[in-house]
Amino acid sequence: MARLPKPPRLIFFDLDDTLFDTSGQLVDPAHREAALAMVDAGLPMTPEEAFARRRALASLHPAESISSLVAQEAGTDASAVVAAGDRAFFERDPGPLELAPSIHAFLSGLKNKVSLYLVTSGHRGTQALKVKRLALSDYFRAISFVDPRFGRTKADVFEALLRQENCPPERCLVVGDRPDGEIQAGHALGCRTVRIHHGEHSTRPLGADTREADFNVQSIDEMMALVRDLIDE
Repeated sequence: MARLPKPPRLIFFDLDDTLFDTSGQLVDPAHREAALAMVDAGLPMTPEEAFARRRALASLHPAESISSLVAQEAGTDASAVVAAGDRAFFERDPGPLELAPSIHAFLSGLKNKVSLYLVTSGHRGTQALKVKRLALSDYFRAISFVDPRFGRTKADVFEALLRQENCPPERCLVVGDRPDGEIQAGHALGCRTVRIHHGEHSTRPLGADTREADFNVQSIDEMMALVRDLIDE
């Protein structure tokens, strides 16, 4: 395994499919609710057809509005149909959530060794509810919610926190699953990166303006083992 010149003293963690198995527990139910909402709002498909198209398009176009793409395929540009799908997908109550005990132990062991920050993208209300129900707040110095609808990016948050901590980028580790999201943002700032090939974006190829993470793992368990090793070396 590749080593770092010096161990990290600052870690930025993503939430979805990084610390929490979002794809396994939440994504399909959210797509089902969004499909039904779009049909109720006038989408000319059955709920099962709309669900199948949402899943297929989400895999092909993860950075785009899936509700808009489904509406376009169905030959409708009704804003009410798109808005209904987006509300149902992004603003839903995720229900009871439970974080794996191993993640709690992992974060508890790290928080006194390095500065931990959680930086998560999505609808602020939904992400905040996840954080609360997963009981994550006590492990992090701060939690930042990045809503892509309002123009703020993870790179903006990372840059501000690096300045706040007076941390050289090379002593910062960015851990996440999206090569075009937190991994790209970390590289742009000179941070070290760990990509988890798990969940919704596990097989997403690198774009023309993205590069491989410094470290690649296949599961949340592998990520925990790697981060512990990098911190303790």
